[in-house]
Amino acid sequence: MPRVLYKAVARYHILILVAWFIVAALLAPYALKLDEVLVTETESFLPETAESRMAEEEVAKILSEEGQSGSASVLGVLAPPTL
Repeated sequence: MPRVLYKAVARYHILILVAWFIVAALLAPYALKLDEVLVTETESFLPETAESRMAEEEVAKILSEEGQSGSASVLGVLAPPTL
């Protein structure tokens, strides 16, 4: 069986490649619509009591109190001083 498949692929490799391009071209509009239905916000899949969610809220609160933004200020606020 594999030998027959190998021969078919070797014989029709250009046709297989063209078929892949056609399938990709037909499915491309649907791939662009994935952004509309894809949900990646933390609030959508984590419970209210998740530690990472609470930490995110604490960092946002600290940054808003200081009027700063960015990861450098987060590291400065959360990292203990070294001696």
